[in-house]
Amino acid sequence: MRPSRLERHLSTKHSALKDKPKEFFASKSASLKRMKLDSTGSFAQSSEKVLEASYELSLLIAKAKKSQTIGETLVKPCLLKAADIVLGPESKQKFSQITLSDNSVKRRIDDTAEDIKKSDIFDSLNTLNLKLQGGDSNIIYHRDAITAYTEKLQLWKRKILASNYSCFPKLFAITEEAFFKEILDEIDTKNKISNHLQHLTDKFKRYFPDSCNNIIYRLATDPFHVDIDLLTDNKSKLWN
Repeated sequence: MRPSRLERHLSTKHSALKDKPKEFFASKSASLKRMKLDSTGSFAQSSEKVLEASYELSLLIAKAKKSQTIGETLVKPCLLKAADIVLGPESKQKFSQITLSDNSVKRRIDDTAEDIKKSDIFDSLNTLNLKLQGGDSNIIYHRDAITAYTEKLQLWKRKILASNYSCFPKLFAITEEAFFKEILDEIDTKNKISNHLQHLTDKFKRYFPDSCNNIIYRLATDPFHVDIDLLTDNKSKLWN
């Protein structure tokens, strides 16, 4: 692009930057080049490893029942010192990207608990999904399966509000461990889970409304216990 057009583009599209010195743009260019992915995607892989390390170290801090501040005040300085001595300055720079601040450690632990909770719910949804498959399935069977699941969600909600996590095996396992009991806010955890279950129930009722006529449903599922006087003439002929 011609210099005149570049200048016009800068003035019209990025007016806040038009008075910036040349060094500012040179610095931005250098920063972008450092972030640019190579053919192997090493930058993205490195970022993923840094994040994974942050989660793993946060979990170890929680299991050791140590204050969350120890990550920033002791664990990270030890990592940097060891990396500098054993691996050199370049490795030390990579290790310095691992976030272990007080807030970060707490957030990592909360995220771990949230993922475990969702894992239990996804397992139950996968089970329901399998029930709704197969050549022998029909709308009556699907209705029963979905109705049973939405009622089960409400049962789980009542149990959670009563501090009974047994309906979520994976979450129950970690809440029984002492280090999680000390860190997790039980009231906040119960509210989040119960709200999520209610939201899921509402979604099911929205996407799967009870469109089956109750009389027809009972006629199809239990024909010997239906009051035929409530049926219309056309449907009463089924009995003749």
